Amino acid sequence: IDDETNVLEAMKAMLATWGCHVETAEDSKQALIIVEHGFDPDLAIVDYHLFGHSGLDVISELRERIPDLKAVILTGATEPAIMDKISAFGLSCLSKPIDTRKLGRFLRALQSGRQNDQTSDALIAKAASDAGE
Repeated sequence: IDDETNVLEAMKAMLATWGCHVETAEDSKQALIIVEHGFDPDLAIVDYHLFGHSGLDVISELRERIPDLKAVILTGATEPAIMDKISAFGLSCLSKPIDTRKLGRFLRALQSGRQNDQTSDALIAKAASDAGE
């Protein structure tokens, strides 16, 4: 879920080459419609800054319908307050521009069931480090 079409298209193409079934949405309304039409995602990849919403709000709305939905936040933000919000929400964070190796490692860890709070904390710390903090 990202309000930048070029990001959505690039992410969809990349994930599709990895064998993932991908649905994209530019906002929470589109995402909820897709879910209401029967799409049951294993993972939501959501931009933090969306037009009119934060990615955390969108994930909350999705989790009202899919309580065990796993999610990861993508962001170009580097502000400690934002990183703290993401961490407090219990989410992993990957920095933009997307490092495909990090995303691949995250997806493999998620698939193998190893994604947990330590993985989330490590990814958030790494995102902050990548941003120069």
